[in-house]
Amino acid sequence: MKKFSLLIVVFLMSVSFASAQYFVGGGLNFNASGGKIESDGTSEDKPSSTQFSFHPKGGIFHSEKLMFGAELSFSIRKDKTPGNPETIERTTGFGISPFARYYAFQMGKFSLFGQGQLKLSTSSTELESGGTTTEGPTINRIGLSVFSGYCI
Repeated sequence: MKKFSLLIVVFLMSVSFASAQYFVGGGLNFNASGGKIESDGTSEDKPSSTQFSFHPKGGIFHSEKLMFGAELSFSIRKDKTPGNPETIERTTGFGISPFARYYAFQMGKFSLFGQGQLKLSTSSTELESGGTTTEGPTINRIGLSVFSGYCI
């Protein structure tokens, strides 16, 4: 029943905004570091880190100069420190950032805009050392940013 209700809401929204212009974008990031140090025939592991993040973003134009939208964010990170015992730290984060963008000046394809954005996020950490896993703190953040930019 929940899926059916969600489909109806999405359908009604798409019908009501059928003539509207949409904006879709985002980002995808992957980083990895680590390796080994070799010296005088011995090999030692270096600390390693792996991080993945995904940030889809979308918006809809309310008028020719005003757009509303939101950005979702999801990230995971794993840091491994070799030793006796080996330590592994895992962090997972999620966030949503609604925004409003106002296009102040437009000339052809060039435009200047101002944007205000509310950032809401949460992250949790888990630490594993010597076969024991410990839950770290859950961190909730609220932020506000205002900035300007241009589009071509």
